[in-house]
Amino acid sequence: MNLLEVLYATEFKKPTFYPRKFSITHKKTLILGPKKSGKSTIIFDYLSQCKKGTFLYIDFNDLRVTQVIIFGLPSFLKKNDIQLLVLENFDFSFKIPDCPEVIVTTHTAQTLEGFTCQTLYPLDFEEFIAFEKRQIDVEIIFNDYADLGTYPAVVTSAKENFVKYFQDHIRLLCDSPLEFTILKNYALMQGVSVSSYALFNEIKLFHKVSKDKFYAITKKLQEENILFLVEKYGTPKADKKVFMIDFAMKSVLTFEKDFITRFANIIFLELMKNEIEVYFTDFLDFYIPKENKAIIPMPFLPPSMILSKLSRLEKDLIKYDIKKIEIITLEGEEETYHGSIPVEILPFWSWALQR
Repeated sequence: MNLLEVLYATEFKKPTFYPRKFSITHKKTLILGPKKSGKSTIIFDYLSQCKKGTFLYIDFNDLRVTQVIIFGLPSFLKKNDIQLLVLENFDFSFKIPDCPEVIVTTHTAQTLEGFTCQTLYPLDFEEFIAFEKRQIDVEIIFNDYADLGTYPAVVTSAKENFVKYFQDHIRLLCDSPLEFTILKNYALMQGVSVSSYALFNEIKLFHKVSKDKFYAITKKLQEENILFLVEKYGTPKADKKVFMIDFAMKSVLTFEKDFITRFANIIFLELMKNEIEVYFTDFLDFYIPKENKAIIPMPFLPPSMILSKLSRLEKDLIKYDIKKIEIITLEGEEETYHGSIPVEILPFWSWALQR
């Protein structure tokens, strides 16, 4: 039996599936998304609803799969009247053969002519709620969210092995020990403005790495949506603020506790997943120029104290003609004004779920 026949005979059982906002709705679909964002689970759930013998699933990350299969693929599809072809972790090294329905996945930015492109990120807060079936109190769910992060496989893993499981998970994201080292060093700078060149000089003291290799890996991590380097508004050459695809990553790579920067990363991911272009300034944590809006994380201050802190932002509120301020906190809710600027103070869960 040849390889294509083996793959064709593979049976797919319906996986344990939690609702996601994502769904496959087009005959030609290219699914982009970071590694471990849940692409395969969504596809397996989709295939479980298809009639046996009507589809062929190929995962190019499977070490048993070789490029030899591409030569017989077009005739095999025709011979078996296959209606759906799935190419997971596709490397775009050959032309996709004709098939009535095709689903392609990749973790890097790509386009395919005639394909609808959809992006799947790890869980946002609303999706996490669907995963956290044990709790009904949204504040308790948020506490779990802040602790466990966004990767579906990590969230559903045994909690007693959480740190080890997450560390192994991070290693799987990386193609080499050097890439892991660079990723770890960026993760430790979560929520902080940093110069990549300064980080390179720090890493090279302990690891053999060239500047070109360091920047190539940094670019790769960005292209795979694992690392985000947010620009300071109007100064693209200035130090960038570091955010990760999972805000809990830092917590399993160091014993240091820093909820403030983790909370900022939590807010950033909600903005990013809603495709909101965001920057930072000297005094504003998040600045959305298209809306003249400032978003300020202040998780632990009550509304009465929050308002007294706004005066330190005055310079940038004027400079960037801010029309609205959103203060994201963990306690209290209020609508008020800072001078003539509307200010909305609300807990993270209310802010995230209204988006």
